[in-house]
Amino acid sequence: MADSRLENFYRSEFVALNVEFKQLVTVWQLTGATPDRLYSFLDSAMPMFERLASLQPELRDYGIRFERATSRVLQGDTAWLTGVFVDSAHSVWFELHTALLDALGFSRLDVDASNDE
Repeated sequence: MADSRLENFYRSEFVALNVEFKQLVTVWQLTGATPDRLYSFLDSAMPMFERLASLQPELRDYGIRFERATSRVLQGDTAWLTGVFVDSAHSVWFELHTALLDALGFSRLDVDASNDE
């Protein structure tokens, strides 16, 4: 059975940030304009990673990896946002989302379907 604190965290914090991150990546892919949005996103995301680590210490590495990737983006190496040959922010975020779903016993198909309603 999933930890109710983790499920509350997922629903109250992660889901909204997930929508925001997907929008940030979409804007980047369409326009190349990201840094200002990324700074703003990090103001919310990094504290979320800290709260997650206190709930699920085994997931702590995702915050470290995400911070490393976004730091490189902000230094001008945009491959670290969505690149597939590096440990990009997008790859880390996707892996984190999968880990959360697994920990909660949710399937990605069910979550995606509920987001379409």
